[in-house]
Order: sequence, then structure tokens, then C-alpha cells
Amino acid sequence: MPSIQLKPHSFAAARYSRVKRGKWGIELHADRGIDIYTVPVGQFDAWKRKDPFEGSAYLRKKNLQIESNFGPEFEHDWDLVLENVSEDPIDVEYEVYER
Repeated sequence: MPSIQLKPHSFAAARYSRVKRGKWGIELHADRGIDIYTVPVGQFDAWKRKDPFEGSAYLRKKNLQIESNFGPEFEHDWDLVLENVSEDPIDVEYEVYER
């Protein structure tokens, strides 16, 4: 599982290719709660401005394990965004997979 440390009040984004099969999943473990977003590539700037976007948001999650059928936001490349809104650094392990 990839591991990163998010600095206080920062985010990290990783780009993924469109989902080729019907299901995708994310497994994530963090020291403290973080905000997790799936953002279509063309809407990343909207996310940064806090404008509406067609992805998903999972707020203040310390652990996350989801598996879902792909929706319209996964028909093209997309970004997984991990955001630390706290005052402290947070260690995060995560994996994105297809089934």
C-alpha cells in the first residue's frame, strides 16, 4: 500500500486512468481523519475553488474501504485527492484497485 504524510492544511492528488472494468475500490487508513475526494480530471480546478464537481467526497475519515460500480466521473481519468485540514501532519496508507 502506498504511504504518504500529509502536511497540515495541505492536500495530495494522484491521477488514475479510467476504470476499465465495472467496479473499483479504495482502501485507506490514516492516523487521524482526512477528507477524501474522487475528482474527474477536468474538474480539479473547480474542486480547488470549492465549487461543485461530479465526484465523491468522504469527509473526516480515518479508515475507508469502499467498492463501487463506476459512475460517470470514472469514464475518463480522475484524481484521488487526500486533504488534511488539521493543524498536525497525518500519515496515510491507501490503495486504489479494480475488480
